[in-house]
Amino acid sequence: MRHRASRSHGRLDVASRNIAGRRLLLDMRRRFRMLGVDSNLVLRASELAQVYPLRAYDAVHLATALHLNAWLAQESLPACVLVSADEDLLDAARGEGLVVENPNDH
Repeated sequence: MRHRASRSHGRLDVASRNIAGRRLLLDMRRRFRMLGVDSNLVLRASELAQVYPLRAYDAVHLATALHLNAWLAQESLPACVLVSADEDLLDAARGEGLVVENPNDH
């Protein structure tokens, strides 16, 4: 698998890229809860894509955030923040009542 940073301008050699990739995967397993995509999530994403001008993957992103937010509310935990630089996705998330953040604003 080739990565952009390793392809452009020789900024990252293959060994460093592989080490960074392994570290990222380990960090993700330790610090993040991975959510799977199931048929209910895909159906919800499909519904969202019919309401908002979203690409398929963005609709899945939004459906996942909504699912997560519902779980957080059920557990009396703070709401999630959907982070994206895609304005269509942010607008749709706002329309669904999510808190959003655009990293380009900082």
